[in-house]
Order: sequence, then structure tokens, then C-alpha cells
Amino acid sequence: MNSESSSHPSSLAHLDGECIVRWVGLEMALDGGRAVVTDETVVTGLAGDSPVVWAHPDVPFWQFSGVYIERGDGLHFRLFAEDADDRPNGLLLARTEGVPEPVEEAPGSLYRTRVLEHLPTGVARLSVLRQGPGGAVLDASLEISGQVIRLLCGEMYLREDGSFEMVSPNESVLVQLNGMRPDCAG
Repeated sequence: MNSESSSHPSSLAHLDGECIVRWVGLEMALDGGRAVVTDETVVTGLAGDSPVVWAHPDVPFWQFSGVYIERGDGLHFRLFAEDADDRPNGLLLARTEGVPEPVEEAPGSLYRTRVLEHLPTGVARLSVLRQGPGGAVLDASLEISGQVIRLLCGEMYLREDGSFEMVSPNESVLVQLNGMRPDCAG
């Protein structure tokens, strides 16, 4: 049995060969919401509202501040990305006491907690695709029942021209299923 705690992040290797039975994510919107900062809101001091954007056709990822994973042996983990100057950046796991319950987003909120029912469950095979300085995992995949979940340490940034750019490493977890945003993957 693993003795990791939420204060001591560990390697993604704790998922390799293990049965994953549930996924829950704290999703972060791609754009919008309350307190939108523009040149005008900086000058006036008044926050603007804009529609919250959870998905965009040009973004083949879901974006999360954390993904909670329940293994078949009853252990729970939070997958998160760290982007700090004083530590290696990358994807990390931390043991948790449980998995949060889904919560509908409040109007204007940039975060929502939801069950990730599009992600497969079963025995996972881990592949590290890219590492950063100090061996931090920046890009990895989990193969489950012939499907591939890609996990990236990165974040989607909206540019002034309306396009999105992936910045990696960063402090969010980007998730794909079979090369696409999971709710479009089949």
C-alpha cells in the first residue's frame, strides 16, 4: 500500500498497471466569465462579463486544474501540473482521501467539477512521451482498453486574434482521448 499523502506529490508510475475505475475533473474554462480584464476594465475599474467558453473547435483538449482518479484498490489520487521556478515543472500525483462530487458551475464561474464519463476505465499502461529538466513528466499517455488518454502539462491561452495557443509547461492538465477532445472522440 502506498503511503503518499496529498502534501507529497509522487510519480505517475502509481497508475501504471493499475485499474482505474473513476475519473472526476476540476475543469477550467478556456475563456470568459466574471471579472474579465480588458484595457477598458483596467481604466474604469469595472469588471466585465463575457460568456464562459468550455470548448472550442480549435482546441482538441479538455483543460483542468486537477483530475481526480479512483483506482480499483480504493486509492484516490489528484493529477495536477506544477509550474514553479524553484521546482521541476510537470505532471504529478498526490494521494487524496476521496474524489470530489460533481458540482455545476455557478453563472460566470470559470471552474466546474464533473465526472469524466468519456474517459475509459480499466487497467492503465503508462507511457512517458516527453520529460523536462530534472526528469519532470510534461507529456504522458495512459492506454486503457485500446484507447489512449494523453495528459499534458500545459494551458490553452486565448490570443487577441481569437485563436488559441497551447503553452507548455504550465500549471493546468490538458486531456485528450485518441488525439481529440474526449467528448468528440467517439
